[in-house]
This record gives sequence, structure tokens and C-alpha cells, in this order.
Amino acid sequence: MALLFRGSGRKKTSTVIFFAALLYLFYCFLLVSKQPSPSEDDTTGNRDAATESVRSLQICTTRLDEFDGPLHARINDLFNATNIVSDTVLNENPDLKPGGSWRPTNCIAQSKLALIIPFRDRDYHLYKLLSILFQVLKRQQLDFRIILAEQHGTGPFNKGRIMNAAFEYAQKLDVDCVVFHDVDVLPEDDRIPYGCPKLPRHLGGRVSTLDYKVWFDYMTGGAFAISMDHYIKANGYSNEFWGWGGEDDDFGRRLKASGLKIIRPDAVIGKYTMLTHVKRTWMSHGQTDRLLWQGAKRFRTDGLCCNKNWTIVSDEAKPLFRHIYIDVGEMNSQWKEVFKMAAERGATTTVLVEK
Repeated sequence: MALLFRGSGRKKTSTVIFFAALLYLFYCFLLVSKQPSPSEDDTTGNRDAATESVRSLQICTTRLDEFDGPLHARINDLFNATNIVSDTVLNENPDLKPGGSWRPTNCIAQSKLALIIPFRDRDYHLYKLLSILFQVLKRQQLDFRIILAEQHGTGPFNKGRIMNAAFEYAQKLDVDCVVFHDVDVLPEDDRIPYGCPKLPRHLGGRVSTLDYKVWFDYMTGGAFAISMDHYIKANGYSNEFWGWGGEDDDFGRRLKASGLKIIRPDAVIGKYTMLTHVKRTWMSHGQTDRLLWQGAKRFRTDGLCCNKNWTIVSDEAKPLFRHIYIDVGEMNSQWKEVFKMAAERGATTTVLVEK
């Protein structure tokens, strides 16, 4: 009996040791299988860190009333400067991304916008404008990009078609609104609200050359901010204005005809300086006036929705802006006759716009 007992004990001991060994091996296997590869560990860690970083950011709470306010000293420097070039602005803004884009890194911007500058042969104005605009837009912690919309060729200027083409381009950038900005007006105050507005906002209504007065309620020239939906509702700009003058007033009238109210900044804040330049006279008061009077009736069939005679022929992301060239197509026979008659009577007279 004793021998049998001793044999049975040795058998039990061996069985226990065997199962213990199996459990240990299984435990080691689990430890090894739970260790990620180095590449997985790096990727997961980066992803988790990025997610946590985004979660920790708050919406930007910019208080315009806490800003510096008037920019008169800066305006005077820019107005008299002769050496403001592309490199000057680049050196002032080393944190810009290609295409003249920027967004705050310490908070989430409330507005994502595209600032559109209709352009032709105004480099001496362009870099002065960008120098002060980047300063203001960054202070307001906006997510922005600049679109320089230049007419292709040397034919008569059609600002409306340029605006419509640039707007369609901006739609592809998934922005909340656009700000149309003439190249020759400089904001005089960093509290002018460049963010996306709830209603169409005429920023540049009070200009130095117009005695800082809003002469009529449908003015929209200089600088104008509008949501994507509201621009579509108004059917954009008319395509029918050639040469200088009329298209901005027509845009204001079609905004009102579509039931949209135009708002403006406070009269003390919302002021702009116009730079000295040579401005062409109107080619036809008669043709322009006819289009203006018909604007409210015509706006649903003339604009963004139809008669799209524009084509973007090139697109390049430069350090300070996205540069697009736009072919605006041909003018109709009535406008051809207007320009022919104007040339015959020598209507190429220019006037110098002073500060």
C-alpha cells in the first residue's frame, strides 16, 4: 500500500508541474502578442496625440474692442512707401502656408473665409494691401486664404465675371464666406470685422476719397463680406458690365431685390484709405444706367447661375496667394459699339485719385 501511495503521489506531482508549465507558456504568449510593433506604436501615439490636441482646443473668442484700433501710423508708412514688394510681405509673415493661407494654432477659428482680390497690373498696390491685411486677419484669428483673381489678356475689364469665377473657385475650398476686396483700399482700423457675417456686410463703405460717407444704401464697393448661401441667393454679380463702374451698385441692388439687408461696421471703425492711382473714366453712362435700372428684373437670369462666359485658364498656389487667371469671354455687340465710339471721341482720359 505504501508503494502504491508513493507512486500515486509522484504521478500527481508530475501532472501539476506539467499544467503549471503550460499556464506559464500561455501567459508569456499573451504578453508578447499584446506588444505592438514599433511602427504601430508610433502611428497610434501620433494619432492619439493629434486627436487629444484637437479636443483640447477651444473656439477662438476674439474681442475686437480690445484691439489697438486705428492704424494711421501704419497707413501713412504704406501710403508713402515705394519699396513694398513680395519679399517684404513674406518676411513679415513667415508663418503663412502656400496660397496665402493661415489659421490660428491655439484655438479653432470661428470663420473660414476666402479673401478675393480682383486684379490687373497693380503690383505696387497689392503688396501694400497684403502687408496690412495679414496683420488684421491674424489679429482677428481667422482661418483665411487669399485669391488673386486676374483677368487674362488685355481686353476691357469685366469685374463681375471675375468675381463670379473666383467665387466658384472659392466654393471648392470649402469656405464659409468670401470677402471681396479692391486692391486700392486699406483698412484704417484693426477692429473692422473681417469674419463671416450673418448678413451681407459692406466693410468698405466709408472711403477717404468719398469723405468717409455712405452716399446710398446699396453701395457695396471697396470691401464686402458675404456668406456663400447669400451670394448664391443674389445670383452673384452681373456679367454684363464692361469697363469701369456700375457693377458694384448693381450687386447692391440685386442683394436688396433678393431680400437681403446690407449691414456696415460702426462709422468710427469702418474707414478705409484709398491709394493714389489712375482710374479710367466710365465708357458709357447711358449703357451703364440702362443696366442699373433693369438690374432688379434681370438679376435672376444674369449672374452666377447662367451665361457663364468665364474660364479659369491657370491656377497657381504662390507663397502669398492663390493666383488664378480668368478668361472673361467676349462682350456683346452693344458694348463693342460703346467702346468703338469712346475710342473715336478719345474717351481714354484718366483722372488721378489723391489721398
